[in-house]
Amino acid sequence: MKRALGPVLGVCAVLGCVAPAAASGGGRIGLAYGTGGERGQPRIVIANANGGHRRTLAAGGVPAVAPNGSAVAFGTESGKVAVDVYSAAGKLIGHYFNGRRVEAGPIVWSSDSRYLAVGLTDVDATTRIGESGLAIIDTVTGRATTIAHGQLEGVTWGPTSDTLVYGLAKSTSQVGPSNLYVSTPTGSSMAQLTTNDHSVDPLWGALGITYVQFKNRGHGDAPAYQLWLMNAKAQSRQITHTRPGPLVEGLVPIAVSANGQRLIAGFQGEDTDNTFTVNLLTHAVHQIRVGKQIVTPWGISRDGKRLLVDVGGFENDDNAGEIESVPFAGGKPTVLEQHGDYPSW
Repeated sequence: MKRALGPVLGVCAVLGCVAPAAASGGGRIGLAYGTGGERGQPRIVIANANGGHRRTLAAGGVPAVAPNGSAVAFGTESGKVAVDVYSAAGKLIGHYFNGRRVEAGPIVWSSDSRYLAVGLTDVDATTRIGESGLAIIDTVTGRATTIAHGQLEGVTWGPTSDTLVYGLAKSTSQVGPSNLYVSTPTGSSMAQLTTNDHSVDPLWGALGITYVQFKNRGHGDAPAYQLWLMNAKAQSRQITHTRPGPLVEGLVPIAVSANGQRLIAGFQGEDTDNTFTVNLLTHAVHQIRVGKQIVTPWGISRDGKRLLVDVGGFENDDNAGEIESVPFAGGKPTVLEQHGDYPSW
């Protein structure tokens, strides 16, 4: 995934950034998603949790709603800036990074809704890292700072927002060495968590940090992923024992319930991104379908009872997707939006 414009000092002066302030008016964002794309650029829509009171913002993709519902951030389609931040009232309150030099994603909020961790990828990065890495936006000051350089392989915030963990590779190779690192938002304190060179995609929950350990299989096969759980003493145990085929990697953690027990994951690979649930206590793994349809995973409710999924949007125009909420164990879905994709709660 990504990195940024060196220490991003002076970026606001270049791009005319607006320092984000607390959102006023507009209520709380309960759902954000992308729609359109058939005849133009996809646009971001914000709505209530049930999909009502829709407001269209701007062209962009893969939105991330702040935990307190006050704002939404997303990668832009303008080519001028890489990240926009809008308030719940639909007002642009910040834009960041030079879109001609970097692309943004993933974008992850801290639990207190102050910081944004943003993966940045150099637009010319093919065989070199270039300007790829991890940047942190402080939405109180409006300042963005690059704290790590390399290819970002997932990022997650701790429960108190003063610590984050991320996966980082120093090369652009899909099977190159990658480890997990822990840092403060300023990057002033940083330490390496794993040394196996095969760790990516961390997700911090109440039981610890769920992450992927991958095994290179050679012969042109994709690396094989398994989920592991790291406790507070940095001790890890294997959670899943799946057998992915040669063209797919396996399970990647997407989101976890507040008690840390229930996980939604994506089984990913070539032309593949299917929804699975994982119980981190029992290690039970279960695929979720809506009827006979395979669905794409996006989120889980705090109580772990509902999953946020998309039906039909994967590798199609955003309008082809239907955003739904389904029970953790599967069952009757609730339709939130009939024409949308990449939703965020």
